[in-house]
Amino acid sequence: MGKHTYDDIEVSMSAMVAIFEYAESILEPLEKFSVAVTLKGYGWKHIDLPWARKMIPILQNQYPERLRSAYLAPVPFFIRGTWNGVIKPLLDPITKDKIHLGKNESLYLEALDVDLLPAIVGGTREKAPTNDVVIEHIMNTVYTK
Repeated sequence: MGKHTYDDIEVSMSAMVAIFEYAESILEPLEKFSVAVTLKGYGWKHIDLPWARKMIPILQNQYPERLRSAYLAPVPFFIRGTWNGVIKPLLDPITKDKIHLGKNESLYLEALDVDLLPAIVGGTREKAPTNDVVIEHIMNTVYTK
């Protein structure tokens, strides 16, 4: 994963929105979700500010009440600097309080149920707790438009 071209950003945004719409469709009314993201192996070349500038307004304006919390770890120093200096100022204060950055996976392993987390982020599940066929369909639909 590297930086996106304009077309890649549009496709990526469509895929993210499709995934969030699917998640909303399976949640009970007023139910919230948490997200755990691993940044293992991420480096300076992965910072994509044009993508972040496009995605942040969509996520915080379209799904503000659905996000309970988001955990990102391990966060390298330079990404933390980009977060504090560039991305965080773009966020609504309520959204900012829901996003947590950490040096290692213990950040979300202590906050979330490890039985619901996939192994890739340190949990005990082999796969994410979603219907993989539906997610694959969403991704294929978005990427083949």
